[in-house]
Amino acid sequence: MRRIPPFLLAIALSLSVCNQTTGNSIAAGNAAAPGGSQANASSNSSGNSLWGVTEAEDETSHRGIDFIAFNRTGRTVTALAIRPDEGPLAPGARATPWSANILSQRELPDGQRAAAHYEADIELCRWRVRASFADRQSRDYPAVNLCETIRVDLR
Repeated sequence: MRRIPPFLLAIALSLSVCNQTTGNSIAAGNAAAPGGSQANASSNSSGNSLWGVTEAEDETSHRGIDFIAFNRTGRTVTALAIRPDEGPLAPGARATPWSANILSQRELPDGQRAAAHYEADIELCRWRVRASFADRQSRDYPAVNLCETIRVDLR
């Protein structure tokens, strides 16, 4: 008789207890996701191949823009702001205003990195990023594609 390693036995027992208390059953391809909930499949769902379940998307599943700013400017960044990169504007047209500070920390010293988050319900890729420095100067970085990268190098 083959002996089951203790850690596998513990995992199997914990899954069994979780499923008994939540009413979920484990069937091939329908293992319960962490947290004990299993979403219903629908036409707006995406598969989670690790757990074999589908998760329904909600309104907030794609909200917000997140990236990591790497400061290579030689100066301390005190604020980051973004706005859609609208390209050349028609005469008399007003540009979209800059966001409030989206930097996750108070300052970003040279050579360091920090997270930035902008809560938006806009599905755009091209953004302008403005770095403000401790000496009250600022620098704009046009056409940053935040769909293709999460790393923004400020130089």
